[in-house]
Amino acid sequence: MRSQKSKLTLRFIALLGLLISGSGCVTFSHHAIPADRLPPELRFCEKGCRVPVNLALLTQTPPRSYVIGPGDVLAVYIRGLLPPNVDDPAPVVQGNTTVQQEYYPPAGNVATPSIGVPLQVTDDGSLALPVIGSIIVSGLTVQQAVDKISTAIINKEVVQKGREYVYVSVVRRRVTRVVVVREEVQTPAPTIQARTASIIAKRGSAQVVDLPAFEEDVLHALTASGGMPGSDALNEVWILRREQLGDQSAEEVVALAVDGADPVDYVANSPAAATAKRIPLWTRDGESPSFTQEDVLLEEGDIVYLRARQQEVFFTGGLIIGSEIPLPRDHDIDVLEAVAIANASVGGPNGASGQLFRAGSGVGNIIPPTRAVILRKMPNGQQVAIRVDLIRAMKDPSQRIVIQPGDFINLYFKPGEQLVNSALNYVNVNLPILFD
Repeated sequence: MRSQKSKLTLRFIALLGLLISGSGCVTFSHHAIPADRLPPELRFCEKGCRVPVNLALLTQTPPRSYVIGPGDVLAVYIRGLLPPNVDDPAPVVQGNTTVQQEYYPPAGNVATPSIGVPLQVTDDGSLALPVIGSIIVSGLTVQQAVDKISTAIINKEVVQKGREYVYVSVVRRRVTRVVVVREEVQTPAPTIQARTASIIAKRGSAQVVDLPAFEEDVLHALTASGGMPGSDALNEVWILRREQLGDQSAEEVVALAVDGADPVDYVANSPAAATAKRIPLWTRDGESPSFTQEDVLLEEGDIVYLRARQQEVFFTGGLIIGSEIPLPRDHDIDVLEAVAIANASVGGPNGASGQLFRAGSGVGNIIPPTRAVILRKMPNGQQVAIRVDLIRAMKDPSQRIVIQPGDFINLYFKPGEQLVNSALNYVNVNLPILFD
């Protein structure tokens, strides 16, 4: 009986030696760079060093008093001249009640009521008035326009000085028509999904927006079309200028958006996309934004483009079930968080070990594995292996390596953990035999 037990013990010791000395993962992990010795150039802090851009930089500061420009519709009343008959009552310009009640109705908001005859400021910035002719009003405030018209009718001797009465108001502000193309899921309510779920973006959402004067900027365009980019879109805004697109292409994009067609492929494949101005919605802490106020101002025919985020993922393997897991868009995750997202156990007993580790992973896993090896592809095509001690990572920040897109996280047993698990697994299986 003792002879049989001795044979079993020898077999057990031989098996343990074989497992430890012949384990490829142990040998491989010893050649990896320890996390605390990683050179600074391999320690990436991309998203964690970002701060949201000040939203005030995405808009413009409007003047205290409205400044008239080409395309404005003004209500003008000049007593005794406009309307021409003295006895005619001052007309009332009614607002257009047929437009959709949106924040930015098509063609702009109409102020109502306002007395006077509606006149549109021409492309050269002038108003055509009877008797006194054309008067340049572009660049003037309403009060300055009143003063200029009053001076003109006095100089023309239309009325005596002191008896002039001129009234001017803005009936409809000029608008800048742009197209906002969004490659993201458009839902009226927030969507909750698992952190390991893949991101699926809806393509082809487009909207034509008429932005009033002094609101023709990126922030107002985003506000009118659904708000800031969702998590499935890049956290930046592309602006394709009309002069880069060409008049014909710009009109085709507008036509596609109005018809409800999909303009995304047309915009993404346009030569103007390669030269589009990109406005990031984040900046590195302590750095100035890489755009100016002129960059966020929009002009007639411009396209505001929110691009879908390319899938940024990391991979798991080794003792963890192989998975492809998306990375968050706006914040970094380190190796501990990545292992937790992959549903593996760190530093504690495995309550559901059969679900956490891949089938046929080797010895029993009563003691969890605490060695991770991160395989990282470098820009020059080479591969770097980084060794992380998950137990030390709980106390030592230098071990908490930030995960980058494309990283491959392999989870292994340390030799001691492998030895203990093998012993416990062997004793659990052969205890009745040894003490029979």
